[in-house]
Amino acid sequence: MNKNKILLSVVGSVSLIASIIGWTNYAQGMAVFSVITWPIIWLGLFVWGDAMILGAFLFIASVVLWFKNNHILTGLFLSVYFTLRSFIEAMYNLNAQFSSVTRPWEAYTVDLAKQLHFAPQEMFVVPQIIYTAICVTSFIIFIVYLKQYMLSGIVIKKIAKK
Repeated sequence: MNKNKILLSVVGSVSLIASIIGWTNYAQGMAVFSVITWPIIWLGLFVWGDAMILGAFLFIASVVLWFKNNHILTGLFLSVYFTLRSFIEAMYNLNAQFSSVTRPWEAYTVDLAKQLHFAPQEMFVVPQIIYTAICVTSFIIFIVYLKQYMLSGIVIKKIAKK
């Protein structure tokens, strides 16, 4: 199995399991939007509510990309996904920084802020900067894969057929 299929197998499997856990928690009446999902944050799934929908989406996308088995398409998809997901999180943390409301899933931020002698709102600056960096990096990777896609002949072959 090549590296592309291994990556997609891992992303797809973890996403499917996360989605199932999210839906199971929801069905059991657990608060799916107030529990942070530390083991799957690397997929952009921050709470189980994210995992319910985005986990299923990533699983389906991984299956489609697994059958396509084109590392350029995988790179394009993942770079767009992480660009958008990290942009949304950067905006969330920017807004949370100036909000007086503390949401249940932000409780760890308040506790950590006290330990580090920061104001709770100041603790949103760090993830805001991290997700901004991830967003910019993902966007640059998207441009690289888009260039590879354009040069791969896929587009040229389709134009030539017309």
